[in-house]
Amino acid sequence: MPDFEDDYIHAEGEAHIVVNTENTGEFHFGYVSGYLRGEYIEKEGKKTFRFDWQGSGEMDEAHGTGFMILSKKEDKIKGKIKFAFGDTYQFEAKKSE
Repeated sequence: MPDFEDDYIHAEGEAHIVVNTENTGEFHFGYVSGYLRGEYIEKEGKKTFRFDWQGSGEMDEAHGTGFMILSKKEDKIKGKIKFAFGDTYQFEAKKSE
């Protein structure tokens, strides 16, 4: 997450984003966490997971949208988490097994 220092990103444990087979999941970075639900869309040969989320940001209720682009070649996930009427944060993660 280029917008934050590593100390913040991992302040409450390892930052992560997880999507299960039912297209729901969770994420956590810094003092932000949430549950998400979405769908996979294939466009121009790229598989993208678009989602809505709700949770908390520094102990205040928060919600928004986001997306992840899955790259099989690089085994990476790139995306954005957007707060409703607020900030947008980019992220890049390694795909886990």
